[in-house]
Amino acid sequence: MSADLHTLGVAALGRALAAKSVSSVEATQALLARAQADTHGAFLVVDADAALAAAKAADAKRASGAEGSDHPLLGVPIAHKDIFVTAESTTTAGSKMLQGYKSPFDATVVARLKAAGTVSLGKLNCDEFAMGSANENSAYGPVRNPWDATRVPGGSSGGSATAVAAQLVPAATGTDTGGSIRQPARAFRRGLRAAAVGDERLRRARRHQRAEAAAGFPRADAQATAGRHRSATAERSSDWRSQGMAQLER
Repeated sequence: MSADLHTLGVAALGRALAAKSVSSVEATQALLARAQADTHGAFLVVDADAALAAAKAADAKRASGAEGSDHPLLGVPIAHKDIFVTAESTTTAGSKMLQGYKSPFDATVVARLKAAGTVSLGKLNCDEFAMGSANENSAYGPVRNPWDATRVPGGSSGGSATAVAAQLVPAATGTDTGGSIRQPARAFRRGLRAAAVGDERLRRARRHQRAEAAAGFPRADAQATAGRHRSATAERSSDWRSQGMAQLER
């Protein structure tokens, strides 16, 4: 199976891990090899040591039968848009202004996914400070569409969408204010879902916008909401939505 691990969506890989037909270390090693060979500009940081350590911990937890050892996301490799701060690796938001910056804490979505047992392979490219719609504005170079190099992948979460479309990871986080997840997801016809950390905040912001518009005030953009790109396989699977997301959103 190891030769085909990159083709599995989140749900399929989660089932394989639960059945112990593959280990998290095996899945992580297979996807790390692909991430390290990335020629699309999707990854800014590949942290192999931290990823393998997390994968070993996930395998040990599953073997122990401890609380959380049956979580559907335990041991599943993912990657994070570089707009999310992480304590284990640098966060630049696609800008050289933050080159080398390391946060003392994890962003909420990072912390929740880590608590669920996911394995982060590293950080993904994005338009500088998430301001862009084609992923051509990163200080570290553009992200290239893996399906057609003459086209853009959309943005600002183009690195996340490209990583999923190129089968470097089965899922990746992203952010969306005016289409930064929706545009790349549409470009690759991939599934997306807004995370709980941003859902209510975005709804409140939109209600506020409508109230301001009714009163004649200029419109202000809503704050970005967090979300994740995932493979079409995961989009079709009910247990990614009903089990994994239900537990994350508590």
